[in-house]
Amino acid sequence: MTSIWIDALEFEDYGGFYCETQFAQEMGQGYLLALDRPGIPVAPAHTNILIDTPAVYRIWVRTKNWLRGHAPGRLKVHVDGNPLPGELGTQPNGQWYWDIAGDADLGCGQHTISVEDTTGYFGRFSAVILTSDMDYTPEHQVGRIRKERAAIKGIDDLLHDEGMWDLVVAGAGPSGIPAALAAARKGMRVALVHARPGLGGNASDEGTVGLDGAAARNFGYRESGIAEEIRRERDFHQISWESAFRHLVEREPNITIFYNQFVCGTQMEGDRISSIQARHTMDCSLHSYRAPFFVDATGDGWLGYYAGAKYRIGRESRAEYAERFAPEYPDRNTMSGCLMGSLDSDRQILGFYAEDAGEPSAFTAPDWAVKLPEGEALHRYPNHLHTGEWWVENRNDWDDLWDQETVRDELLRLSLGYFHWLKNSYSRRSLLRSYAITALGKYNARRESRRIIGDYVLTQNDCEAPARFSDAVSYCGWSLDVHHPMGIYSGAEGPYLSDTNVPIADIPFRCLYSKNVANLLIAGRCISVSHLALGSVRVESTLAALGQVVGTAAWYCLQKGIMPRQLYAEHIADFQQILLRDDLYIPCVKIKDPDNLAVHAELSASSVDMRHPYPTRRGAETGWENLKAPLATSQLFEQNMDRVELHLKNDDARPQVLSMKLAEMPHPAAFEEMHVLGTHELTVPAGFEGFLCTPAHPRIETEGYTAVGLVLEGSETLWWRKLDYTIDGRHRARTIDAHHWQIDYANSFHVRFAEEVTVYADCSADNVINSCNRILSPEKYAWVSDPAQELPQWLALRWERPVTLSHLQLTFDTDLFNPSTSYHKQPIVPATVRDFDVEALLDGRWKVIASCTDHYQRLFRLDFDPVNAEALRIVIQKTWGGKSAVIINIRVSA
Repeated sequence: MTSIWIDALEFEDYGGFYCETQFAQEMGQGYLLALDRPGIPVAPAHTNILIDTPAVYRIWVRTKNWLRGHAPGRLKVHVDGNPLPGELGTQPNGQWYWDIAGDADLGCGQHTISVEDTTGYFGRFSAVILTSDMDYTPEHQVGRIRKERAAIKGIDDLLHDEGMWDLVVAGAGPSGIPAALAAARKGMRVALVHARPGLGGNASDEGTVGLDGAAARNFGYRESGIAEEIRRERDFHQISWESAFRHLVEREPNITIFYNQFVCGTQMEGDRISSIQARHTMDCSLHSYRAPFFVDATGDGWLGYYAGAKYRIGRESRAEYAERFAPEYPDRNTMSGCLMGSLDSDRQILGFYAEDAGEPSAFTAPDWAVKLPEGEALHRYPNHLHTGEWWVENRNDWDDLWDQETVRDELLRLSLGYFHWLKNSYSRRSLLRSYAITALGKYNARRESRRIIGDYVLTQNDCEAPARFSDAVSYCGWSLDVHHPMGIYSGAEGPYLSDTNVPIADIPFRCLYSKNVANLLIAGRCISVSHLALGSVRVESTLAALGQVVGTAAWYCLQKGIMPRQLYAEHIADFQQILLRDDLYIPCVKIKDPDNLAVHAELSASSVDMRHPYPTRRGAETGWENLKAPLATSQLFEQNMDRVELHLKNDDARPQVLSMKLAEMPHPAAFEEMHVLGTHELTVPAGFEGFLCTPAHPRIETEGYTAVGLVLEGSETLWWRKLDYTIDGRHRARTIDAHHWQIDYANSFHVRFAEEVTVYADCSADNVINSCNRILSPEKYAWVSDPAQELPQWLALRWERPVTLSHLQLTFDTDLFNPSTSYHKQPIVPATVRDFDVEALLDGRWKVIASCTDHYQRLFRLDFDPVNAEALRIVIQKTWGGKSAVIINIRVSA
C-alpha cells in the first residue's frame, strides 16, 4: 500500500489562498485559507506529485466547516484538471476533520493536485493524503496526526536542541523586542523565539496597531528609552513599525531570531525553567532552547502557562481589589480583539478595507453574517467609512486562548455584517454608494487574554490614585480604557465600560516576574495587573518600556547570580539607576550617578536662551486652512470655559465677518451629531493675524468629560491656524456637503479655552546634570543656546585637574511633549541635534575626538580611547531645523 502526505503549506503555488499559521497551536499545523474579497472565489492552489506505484488512490483532505449549519467555505479537489466528486467543508461538526474528496486512478509519473475555492467565503484546508489503502482512515487527534504525518512522510518528530543561551525571549512584539535589545546590548546572547513570520506582534505589518502610550492622555510623558528609539526609527525613515523593529534587531549581533515558532512546553527543575519547547508553524518541527532566564512576551502568557506559573483570566470581583468599575462577581470576560491588516504602508485594514469602485456598488451580507441593529439603534458613530472601527468587536465572553480560530471567524462574520450596516442602514450611507470591499483583515489583534500573577497585582486604584512604589521601574498614563463586555452589541451604553483619564502612575517591578516560577520575567499585556488596570497598561509604548526593564533585569540577575525576586528585595535602588542611565523614566526617582564625572565639572556654554517658552499646549502649528467653506474642530473638555480664542488670519485690507457656532457632541468625532449651543458673528480686523477672543462663555452642564465642537465659516481671505500632532480626543474636520464632514484625526485647529500665560524655562548649562533625564518643568529643563546666535554653539565641562575619560552619553531633544500617536509620523524633529563634534582639551589644546553627522535619535553613546582631559566640549554644528542647540543630559565616565 502507498500513502503520500502533502501539507497545504507545501503546495508549489498557493494561487489566491492565504498562508494561515495563527492557529497552529490549537489545530496542529498551518493551512491555506481562501480569504480575499468576500464572495469572490480565489484562484486555485496547485502542486505536483510523482507517482511511482500505479493504483487507484483515495484522496483525503483535512478541512473544516467553519460555520456549522451554513457551510459557507467550500472546496473542490481536481486531479490533472478533472474535478473529484466530493464537496469539502460541508460536514456539520464545526471542527477540523478529514473528508474524502474522491478516488483517482493514477499511473506512474507526475500528476497535478488542485484545490478550488467555490464560494469566496473562507474555505480552508491543511493537508492532503493520497492512499491506495481503501481501508485507511486518517487520525483525528492532533498529537496522533503529527505522528502519522511523520510516519507517512518518513521524517522524525524529534526535539532539535537549539543550544544554551543567556536569555530566551518568547514573543517578538512591542515588549519582547525591547527586552531582547536591552539584554543583548549589555552582552547577553539572546534567542528571540517568535510565533509569527514578521516582527512586532500587534504592531507588525499584519497587526498595524502602532505604539501609543501615556503621552496621549498626559502631556509631556511620552515614553523614552528603546520605545522612543523605535519611534524615531519609524518616523525618520517613514517606514512601518515592523520595519523599524527589524532595523534595530538585525543590527544587534547578540540577537538570533527564530521565526514561526510558538511555545508549546517547558522543562522544569524545581521552580525554575531549564528549557522551553517551540513548534514550527510551517514544517511542524520541534525545537528546544535552554537558558538561565526566560521572558514571557507572548501576550497570551503561553510560556508562563506551560511552566505552571500562576495566572488569571477575566474580570476580578469588586470585593477582590475594591475597584469601583469591577463587577459584583468574577467572570471570564476578556476584551475582544479586532481584525487587522494592511494593503501597504498607507492603507490600514481594520476588519475590512473598502475602495471607491467608480460606480454604484451594492452589498448585501450573506444570511450567515452577523446582523446588527439597524440605523441609529446600533448607537455607534463611525470615524471611517473605508474601513472598520476599533469597536467592531466580539462580546467579551468569547475564548481568545483556546478557541482562537472560531473567534477570528466570528470577527469575519462581524466585519461583513458591519459593512452591510454601513451600506444599507447608516445615516451617511450615500457616501458609500460606490464603495466595495477590496480586502479583509486576517490577524486578530487581541487586547487581553491570560495575565501572569506576580508578587504584586496592579489595580484600577493604583492607576487612579497612584501611590509611589519603592520598586517603581516605569509608568502608565493611557486612560483606563476598558471596553464594554458586550462589544459592538452594547447599544446605548456605548463601546466603553470605562475611558476615564488617569494620572501618571508607577508600575512596580513586582508586576514583571512570576510569583511562583523563579526565573520567569514577564513583559507585554500578560504582566501582573487586574483586568481594569490593563486598560491603562496595555498600550504598546508603555509595554515597550516594560520590555526594556525586564531585558535589563535578566542581565542584572545574571551578573549578580540572583533571581528577580532577590533583585526586588535587595538591589532595586541600584537597578533603578541603571534604568535611568539607559534613558527610561521613573516618576520621582532622581539620577544618582557617582561615576558621572560631569557632576564634578564646571559647566559653561557659548550662549543661553533667556526667553525660551516652556511648552504648555499640545500640538505644533503647521500652517493655515482657508475658511471659504465651513471648518470645525473638537476637543474633550471637563469644565466650563473661561473664554474661547481663535487663532485667525485675515489677508484682506478690509475687516471680514466670521460666523462661529459652538456645539456639544456625543464624542469628539461625531461632527454630524453636534448640538448647537449658540451662534456668534465676529469681525476680524483688516490684515489681522493672531488670537481673537469671542463673546462665547459656554456653560457645560453635564458631568465628566464633554466633547465640544466649534464650526467656523468666513470668506476666502480668512484662515484658521492648523494645530497638528495634538492628542486623542481632538480632531478637525471640513465639509464634504451640507450634512457630512471629512475628519482629520488627532489634528485640530488652534483654539484656546483659557488664557495662556507664557512661562519661560531655565535653559542654563547646569540643567544637563540636574538629576533628570528628561524635561519635567520650567525649572528642570535643558541647556538651550540663544536662537539669536547662529550655530555652531557649544557646551563645555571643565575640571580642576585632568580626568580620564573614555565614555560619553548625551540626551538630545526629540520633543517628548508631542504625543506622537500612531496616527502620525513626525519625520523631522527640528530641535534634535544633527551634526556635532566632541572635543577634549589636551595639554591646553582642543582636539576633536569624535564627530557625528545625521544623528536623529534621542540618546547618543560614544566609547573612545581613554584620554586625560582638562575639559570636554560638545560643539553643535547643525540641528534638523531648530535655531538653538539643545542638550538635556550629559554623562561622562572613565
